[in-house]
Amino acid sequence: QTFGWDSRRATLSSEQISIGDGLILSLLSDVTGTWGGTCGAGRAWPSSVALARWLLADPQRRRLYERRTVLELGAGLGLLGIFCARTGAARTLLTDLPQQLRLLARNVSHTFGEPSTLIDSCALSWGAPLPRRVAADDWDLIIAADVAYEEEGIAAFASTLRRLLLGDYPARALLALPARTDLALSDGANLAPDYMQLIRLLNQAGLRTTRLASLDDGEQPSPSTSPPASPPASPPDASPHIDVFLVGRPGLDGLTDCEAAPASVQASNVDAFVQARKRALAQVEPE
Repeated sequence: QTFGWDSRRATLSSEQISIGDGLILSLLSDVTGTWGGTCGAGRAWPSSVALARWLLADPQRRRLYERRTVLELGAGLGLLGIFCARTGAARTLLTDLPQQLRLLARNVSHTFGEPSTLIDSCALSWGAPLPRRVAADDWDLIIAADVAYEEEGIAAFASTLRRLLLGDYPARALLALPARTDLALSDGANLAPDYMQLIRLLNQAGLRTTRLASLDDGEQPSPSTSPPASPPASPPDASPHIDVFLVGRPGLDGLTDCEAAPASVQASNVDAFVQARKRALAQVEPE
């Protein structure tokens, strides 16, 4: 199927992704590279799919975003944000680099029509000043998947997330991070996951990270051929599991460092977050 854009014809390929409970999301990818995005020719990254399936599988987890405002960073083809908007988020904004925005917006309109009051997209470069559409709003939940694949990008992402989470509004972030070791970070005798560089930067900024789950990605993605300084056109090589982290300011919901979150308390961590958010919003939102 072809879609016109700027007097040119760009061939887009449709991928059907089963999330669960009969929910199938359709995403468009740019098989010819005509649209100029950073990951348009690739398919949905396994981390996005895994996080969406993990959220959908439990009503308690869905309460993290249902009837909430959601901001996605590094949205790529938009799967996570589209999933949240389809399954109960009050309003969702998807963000990525300017060159990715055309295809991201096309995926939004492909699912919701145009215009939609539930979901929209805008450009946001990590490390740069927040665009007005992002900075002027209060976000309940910030989501991102597979954002720790390159050292400079990790620092820029941490800077952006710090600005969003340390503002006046009690926002939280939910991150799905593959436990790759491509950056060869040392952890004593072993290699630490690449995402530990991000976790350390967030902790140094006064934020707390809680590991909620460790997920099987369910598939082995294709190797990336993109330069290291750019977001990969295809999903990077993934480890056998993807870790899910909740990030926020300490003192609001009893979050602990990620190393102190055993599997036995994963469910209570989610419940503690939900209860804290309800208390924080009690003055502005009816039950």
